[in-house]
Amino acid sequence: MTTLKDISELTGYSMATVSRVINNQGRVSQKTKQCIEQAADTLGFKTKNNKRLKLNSGTQSIGVVINRISSPFYSLLAQSVEDVGREHNRHLMLCSSGYEEKDERDAINFLLSHGCRNIVIHSKALPDKVLAELCHKHAGITIIGRKIESVIDRCVWLYSMPGTYQATQHLINQGHTRIGFINLAFQCDDKSSRLDGYLNAMKDNGLYVNHEWIQDADWVEAGGRAAARRLLSLGLPITALLAFNDVYAASALREFQSRGVRVPEQLSIIGFDDVMEQCYFSPALTTLKYPIAKMARKAALLSLNDNRDSHPNGHCYYPTLIHRESVTVCHEHMKI
Repeated sequence: MTTLKDISELTGYSMATVSRVINNQGRVSQKTKQCIEQAADTLGFKTKNNKRLKLNSGTQSIGVVINRISSPFYSLLAQSVEDVGREHNRHLMLCSSGYEEKDERDAINFLLSHGCRNIVIHSKALPDKVLAELCHKHAGITIIGRKIESVIDRCVWLYSMPGTYQATQHLINQGHTRIGFINLAFQCDDKSSRLDGYLNAMKDNGLYVNHEWIQDADWVEAGGRAAARRLLSLGLPITALLAFNDVYAASALREFQSRGVRVPEQLSIIGFDDVMEQCYFSPALTTLKYPIAKMARKAALLSLNDNRDSHPNGHCYYPTLIHRESVTVCHEHMKI
């Protein structure tokens, strides 16, 4: 994304002069105007709806790119960034990108084109190389939820594997040996990390894993319900279930209960995230806490250049198992 600074560097004129030409404000010579406009065309400088972009546009803002506005997980992320912004007299600029690479690119370019230079990006689709290039080009960009080695000091991420390992071990300690897993249907960093924690715990305890116990699910709530129905069609061959997130766990829990399965007496369930109101669960959901609010705050501060150099190896966080009511001791004799 071409900026006023790029035009200034190419032409040798100050950013103030470039701004006057771009915004059609103030007096400059025809020669200067032609030079700057030609450079802008050469560099592919664009403005929204052909409107002029002011030099200070977006400088009092902090941006965030998330995947889904309706998700409580992303709501907490955005709220934490906004809180930091207010502390620094910045207004929040929020873009939702879905889970498509093009949409993520468009969201980031939108913020940059409006002069927003401090941006926290939660990306599921963009390649590491693209995100690294953005960080190298724009000092105010930080990445949350991803670990990218080449820009690791600009990354805030969760190491998920120890969490799912701990959750699986907890189920095993309760006597469960047939444990299932609901995972994402599409590829992302967390998918393999969370699955590996579960598989490693099963292996370390000498337990067999049937491939049918692992169900991939679409991102939305319907994915969790569909995974539950598939497990029921197999005769519910498991006594415990670990889910990629709380949305899967909650929707699967409700589907099982609607089919007469008692939770946790017949099926113990553990989620991941701990971002949903527990008053809506019966029983209350045992889950792994993803400290997204704390992580988003750190990412926002990094974006504003606070304490960036204090952690050259990046900012890694870990999930914590929250014990509630959806897990109990295995009772193998209790069948549906």
